[in-house]
Amino acid sequence: MNPTRSAALAAAAVLAAPALALAGVAVGDAPPASAVAIASSAVPAAVAAAAPADSPAVSFKLVWSKDLPGVQFRGSSPVAATLDGSGPSIVVGAQDGRVYAWHEADGSAVAGWPAQLDKPIDSSPAVGPGPNGRADIYIGTGTYDSGPGGGYWGLGPDGKAFLHYVGKDPNQPSEAIFATPAVANLNCTTTPDVVAGALGQESYALNSSTGAVLPGWPLFTYDTVFSSPAVAPIGGQTLTFEGGDLTTPHGGALRAITGNGQVVWSDTFDDVVTSSPAIGDVTGTGVPALAVGSGFYYAHQHPTTDSTHLFLINPATGATIWSHDLGGYTRTSPALGNLTGSGVDDVVEATQGSPGDPNSGTIWALDGQGNVLPGWPQSTPPGVGAVIGSVVTADLTGQGYDDVLVPTGDGLYVYDGRTGALAASVAVDRIGMQSSPLVSVDPNGSLGVTIAGTNTTTHDGVVFHYEVTGGRIDPSSWPMFRGNPARTGTIAPPAASAIGCGAGVTGGYRLAASGGTVYNFGTAAPFGSATGHVTAPIVAMAAAPANAGYWLLGRNGSVYAFGSAAFKGQATGKGLTAVALASDPDGAGYWIVDQHGGVY
Repeated sequence: MNPTRSAALAAAAVLAAPALALAGVAVGDAPPASAVAIASSAVPAAVAAAAPADSPAVSFKLVWSKDLPGVQFRGSSPVAATLDGSGPSIVVGAQDGRVYAWHEADGSAVAGWPAQLDKPIDSSPAVGPGPNGRADIYIGTGTYDSGPGGGYWGLGPDGKAFLHYVGKDPNQPSEAIFATPAVANLNCTTTPDVVAGALGQESYALNSSTGAVLPGWPLFTYDTVFSSPAVAPIGGQTLTFEGGDLTTPHGGALRAITGNGQVVWSDTFDDVVTSSPAIGDVTGTGVPALAVGSGFYYAHQHPTTDSTHLFLINPATGATIWSHDLGGYTRTSPALGNLTGSGVDDVVEATQGSPGDPNSGTIWALDGQGNVLPGWPQSTPPGVGAVIGSVVTADLTGQGYDDVLVPTGDGLYVYDGRTGALAASVAVDRIGMQSSPLVSVDPNGSLGVTIAGTNTTTHDGVVFHYEVTGGRIDPSSWPMFRGNPARTGTIAPPAASAIGCGAGVTGGYRLAASGGTVYNFGTAAPFGSATGHVTAPIVAMAAAPANAGYWLLGRNGSVYAFGSAAFKGQATGKGLTAVALASDPDGAGYWIVDQHGGVY
């Protein structure tokens, strides 16, 4: 990890956006150590914006609000979870190191909360199954500007900690956790697991009950991870996908990781990948695809290409299906949603500045083929600027298609999904947001919208909870950061049990043709072919550990690596005729055998 670079990477997001200055959020601000008082804030009871005749207006009614003097809500996005017998509660982390919880129905305090943790919080709370039908909460602590320290936490429904794990790497004794944990079963045990990368050199997967590190983990990532993971069943295995930073070469990476911590494939980018991947069937083929943006650290030093692109990627192989230049930095995380009413999800991404204007913000919507939808893109209103938090989607009018909720440094803006027209604005000039809004169902059956951020006048932390009449959350909606309460970055909630479990692919096999084409049968996952790239006929193939990749050997000693199989060299130029290939059991190398029995 390069601590100076990590701080600069995240700090640039704040310094580049004047809207955040309105919110009073400054890098390095230290929260007060005194107790926090909670009081209602004065906000108009209902806010609605005029909309074109073909775009239904959305009306928000304020139900309750909180004003927390001396507290700042920054990157942590709220979630709904059942903690007691009074219905769902709103849970969110703050810069004072506390995790807050209020009853969704009326904003009353939940017994045992807030929970005081060790460091400031930018990570968002994730929900897992707790005792007696209630929820456990998982969250990371430590931020890019709070120095070393932090970790993974598990909190029971009473707010008491039952899990605290602190990771370390060769450069620091304790790693901060900026990413939001995903809660999913990775290894086919009877309990779910918790996975997220760190602001260090390791990514961890933990047993959600005991905090024990899963076999094969941690994964050495070489540099920091701001990206929150996605978890989905792909190619016969439950895989984790996360973006990251790279020091050599300068840029970033997106990785697919098995349940036992083996890298299946890794894509490289010319900028850091701080965007968190979203997975869903956006092509309408029944096959999931992965949408992800990039980051903008290296773009501030020299021209980059990937920093302004949105990518759609095959999660089984890492191959790019399409990419689209949005003209602005795609550091935020994409959301999915059925914006046209077609029944197929689209991809929505907001930009955080551009190479020519760091204070600009634009919201894009594209279909699964990479086509920009009618009425899009839309720029943020004048003076609002860059979008720091990630957008969410839900059908706020009940018209059968999703609308787009955009958090900004100057309030929440809602865009009609079908037309792109501005349909409503909420708490303008009252709240600066770096997190995503939450759309949930209130106990009375109405649609609830919760936003957390900083009061633009007092610079205190504020939370507003509204109700929207007539709206609904469809199966295609992306109503919160990472798509669902478990924060798995998928439309559907995580499966109760994992598949594949990183123990190897069974019930299948692969054949390699002399021209480099690899054919996969049964449950054997595809990781790519060397078709069109071989310099001599392929004569042998060897599998990487967990069957998460493979090597191909050319007759002239050339080697081609795919998936988790790392290239370690080849025997070309030696005048040999290669006949066989065998891999080291730990995947750290391989042997090449020639026709005379020579071993390389």
